[in-house]
Amino acid sequence: MVSVPDLSILQTVGKVAGIGGLGIGAVIILLREIIRKNVFPNLTRQQGYRLLVLVAGFAWLTGLAGIGAWVYVNSAHASSASKDTTITGSVRDVQNNALSGVQLAAPDAGAQDYSTSNGGFRLNVGNSASSPVLLVVSKNGFETWENRISVPSHDLVIELKLRTPPLIQKDANGHSGSGPSIISQSVSRNQ
Repeated sequence: MVSVPDLSILQTVGKVAGIGGLGIGAVIILLREIIRKNVFPNLTRQQGYRLLVLVAGFAWLTGLAGIGAWVYVNSAHASSASKDTTITGSVRDVQNNALSGVQLAAPDAGAQDYSTSNGGFRLNVGNSASSPVLLVVSKNGFETWENRISVPSHDLVIELKLRTPPLIQKDANGHSGSGPSIISQSVSRNQ
């Protein structure tokens, strides 16, 4: 039966040596339990030798499997991390002032982010997006900016222009056309 200290050994070895360490730790615990059972005096020399060879072979196979698992995990991680799928840069106004809180979206990739206080942004569009990606940049009071951007793209500077208010026409009485205006007013008195 594996005791609680044995599990803490597995936890420590797993943190330090990863998947291979867990395998080696399990073999060490198994070998220790075999030795604790004190079975060697009851075995012939040949049986004891076979048991030790079996445990050593099991330890070797476990170590090899752990190394193989480590190589597989690291190569899969490296291949996914090697493809850069980010769009980075900054958002500015026409006076070159940084704009914070600007929404950046890549609808094709389902990615969205907001610019930081210095106008910087980092948008990860993921591996599913095909290049070029549609980038939509918007902020209240500014015109929406849309463009197709190649992925990866770094140090992109996006300039947003202030939205110009629509021209407001006034009627003959000087009222603006933004709401209902009273063209004529008649006052009637009941007598």
